[in-house]
Amino acid sequence: MDQRTSTTQLEEDRALREALRVNLAFLQNASDRKHASGLASWYGEFTSKQRGFAKVLLKRAEDARAGGKGVQELAEGFWGTDEAARPVGELSDAVKAFIRDGRMLEAIKAHRIDTGAAFAEAKEACEAWRDGQAQPQAQVPGLPASASAPREATVTGEDLERALAKAIKPATDRLAEQLKGEASTLAKRHEDFTRGAANVIAQKVLEQALKELEARKPREVRITVAREGVECQVTGTPHPQFERLLRAASTRLPDGFAPGILLAGEASSGKTSGARMLAEALGLPWHFNGAISFPHEMLGFIDAGGTYHRTPFREAYEHGGVYTFDEVDRSDPVALLAVNPHLANGIATFPDGQVQRHKDCIIIATANTWGHGADGQYSGATKLDAAFLSRFPVRIGWDIDPQLEERLVGSGPWLARLRADREKARAAGLKVLIDVRAGLAGAALLATGYSVQEAAEMTYLAALKPDQRRLLGTGEPKF
Repeated sequence: MDQRTSTTQLEEDRALREALRVNLAFLQNASDRKHASGLASWYGEFTSKQRGFAKVLLKRAEDARAGGKGVQELAEGFWGTDEAARPVGELSDAVKAFIRDGRMLEAIKAHRIDTGAAFAEAKEACEAWRDGQAQPQAQVPGLPASASAPREATVTGEDLERALAKAIKPATDRLAEQLKGEASTLAKRHEDFTRGAANVIAQKVLEQALKELEARKPREVRITVAREGVECQVTGTPHPQFERLLRAASTRLPDGFAPGILLAGEASSGKTSGARMLAEALGLPWHFNGAISFPHEMLGFIDAGGTYHRTPFREAYEHGGVYTFDEVDRSDPVALLAVNPHLANGIATFPDGQVQRHKDCIIIATANTWGHGADGQYSGATKLDAAFLSRFPVRIGWDIDPQLEERLVGSGPWLARLRADREKARAAGLKVLIDVRAGLAGAALLATGYSVQEAAEMTYLAALKPDQRRLLGTGEPKF
């Protein structure tokens, strides 16, 4: 077919779709209207069979307008009768196009028109096709790994029914109040309202209800990693930056080792937990130590009896694993310089001899700052030497995750107060720590009978001066 013929055909198809939309209301048969609606929303060029059936439906609409009879038998060659409609699990190209464009509600609606399925069935079929299109992550040379993190939360039919009932009930209550004293007509009017007004309300609130339900549902992530033929799986609610950390830990430098990784973020933002989850996902042991004051805290020492005492760093370096150097910006700079050579080379000198670095030794440092020294909030932070920082070329910001915070602290007035005061403090430049640990402590206090104000007074407000409290708008202490 040449270009001119193809262009003419597309114009004819567009005219047919427009005509179907205009004449949809004149079709007397529910099956005809369903098929006409499906053809009217079709993308691209019709097949010859679709084009022929579209013309049959238009002829049927013209017959209906003129008072004539339809030609039902001509339609059975294309779609068949209602019993032969498209199976619920089979999606049309138009429905797939809606899904690829991210227009899930329109896809569900179009699939219901195609199949006559219930909302929950159509939604399940559309989501199954969408999830089946997800591309697996490519393996990274050096440490074969693939991670899949489906972040799409599932909204059940019961969730939707509750959301719609919540939206519709106030309107039905108002209507019942207006009709008090008219018992003879109440049943009929209520039935009319259910068929008409409820549908209109439902269409307007459905999208908002879905968004609210999605926001309330915790983010559930399943991560599968294959290493040397062994699969490890982690399921839970990791930090949004966890997938980036996993990919970074799977990379390899020219010398064959993983790069050093620095995680910097607010206190209680889950940096250490992220490193531990990384070890679980990779199927590697996890080793940990906090800030150091002397080199032997990392390198070990030989006691007076000649026995060498090993350290978490030595275990990860020699046998492999995820080593977490926690609170690195609280360490003594002199001690850090003594261990510098061991962090970037393939061999380290310990008190009992030199050891080759294991190929699966992954070194992660965590800090509240980026190593530039103390600030108004973290006054105890150490300024890190540039040579030490260069051992951690991969740097990832790791601040508080709102969804994880809500899951730990719980939603409600306490979390709302915590976040509101945190934003006020940031806007005013007030150096007060309102972190997840304060949220957990306050939630525990509320559970034993304290009020929201009392929980705030006993946690992050306790050490504030009067002028600082005024910046938060909290007034004088209540007790």
